[in-house]
Amino acid sequence: RDDMEFFLGHDFDYITTNEPELLLDMEQSKNKWNLVWSDEFEGDSINPANWNFVLWKAGKVNNEWQEYIKDTSNYKVNKGKLYITARKIGENEKGGYTSTRLNTKGKKEFKYGRIEFRAKMPHGRGVWPALWMLGSNHDTAGWPLCGEIDVLEYVGYMPDTIHCTIHTKFTPGRSDYHAQVSLPTVETEFHNYGIIWDENQIQFYLDTPDNIINTNVPKIKDVENWPFDQPF
Repeated sequence: RDDMEFFLGHDFDYITTNEPELLLDMEQSKNKWNLVWSDEFEGDSINPANWNFVLWKAGKVNNEWQEYIKDTSNYKVNKGKLYITARKIGENEKGGYTSTRLNTKGKKEFKYGRIEFRAKMPHGRGVWPALWMLGSNHDTAGWPLCGEIDVLEYVGYMPDTIHCTIHTKFTPGRSDYHAQVSLPTVETEFHNYGIIWDENQIQFYLDTPDNIINTNVPKIKDVENWPFDQPF
């Protein structure tokens, strides 16, 4: 897929940790999953074969106050975990914060399967960690025609609540493409956040594939309503 994103936004100075990110494919005949790619965050550095550092100035998207930089004050890999730290370096204004943003653009992309992140969320008003995906045609089609799958979003002004969403040309303002779920341990425990994705639907799950929290099925299956039959 084009973009597997880890990002933090707005005004805070807290650590979030992310454990192995996995992508699995389905063996239809046996109804089992075969692991085809993973990053276990072994060693003490981010694997450049898997991840890009996204370098953006403050305010480039979403009116975010932090600048995305490549600096070890904002990230570290230790004992099988990736730590991302947003830091306050100035005033409460654009440019007053730094953080780390990673994606897999040009390195890894996938079409269909099971995609899972294991992560623990940070605490604090202003935080906006997210684990999300963009279609590989993003540079040519643009957003939202490329499609977006938000496997997880967590916003600090709504504590203990997780969000999962798909975005297409026709989804803005529509609640049927979005789900929010109460999760009181989101900041204190690691959880698995995943999707099961095939040509017919995208299902979001929490912790295990048996715990489906939202299902998205196209009402009209065309490139504008359902841009999810392509690599992400």
